[in-house]
Amino acid sequence: MSQQISPSRLRKGFLVVGLVLLILSFFFFYLASRVNWGYVTTHDDAVNLFYPSRIYQDPQWGQSYEYYVRRLDIQPNDYFTVSYPESQYSQIGGTIRIVLRGITADANETTLAFNGFFMYYTNNPPYDFPFFDVYLVASNIQNVTVSLTTELDHYETPQWAFFGIGIVFSSLAMIPIFKSKR
Repeated sequence: MSQQISPSRLRKGFLVVGLVLLILSFFFFYLASRVNWGYVTTHDDAVNLFYPSRIYQDPQWGQSYEYYVRRLDIQPNDYFTVSYPESQYSQIGGTIRIVLRGITADANETTLAFNGFFMYYTNNPPYDFPFFDVYLVASNIQNVTVSLTTELDHYETPQWAFFGIGIVFSSLAMIPIFKSKR
C-alpha cells in the first residue's frame, strides 16, 4: 500500500522549504555587505644608490639621479604607501625623494607625487592609472643601499558573488512559497 500525503502537509512542506531558502538569501545578503576581499601586499626592496637608471637636470633640484624601484598594478580606489626608515635618510646625505609616476595604457608617464622618506597615495578619479612606477631620486651618487617598503591595500566591496547567491536563493524561495498557497 502506498501512503498518500495530505495536501495541507504538502503545503506546510513547501512553506518550510521556501522560508529556509528565504532565510539563506538574507544570510548571503548579509555576507555581501560585511565581507570584503581586501588584501594587503607588502614588497621590501633594496635599492643601491650607485647605479642610477637615469640622469637628468631637474629645474628645481638640479642634477638628479633616478633609481627604479618597482611597478605596481593598481585598481581604482586602491591606496599604497612607500617608505624607508628615517634613520637611513640621515645616513644618505644630500636630497633623496620618492617619486611616483602613473603609467597609462599607452605607456605615457605622468609624475603624480614626490616626497621625502614616506609617501601615501590613493588612486582616485580622474587619474585611475592601471600601473604606477616607483622611483628614488637622489641629488648625488653614493654606494649606499636604501631599504624601501611598499604596501598596497586593495579592497573590493560589496562582495558580488555573495550578493548574487542571495538573489538566486530569494528568487527560488518564491516558488515553494507560492506553491504552498495553492
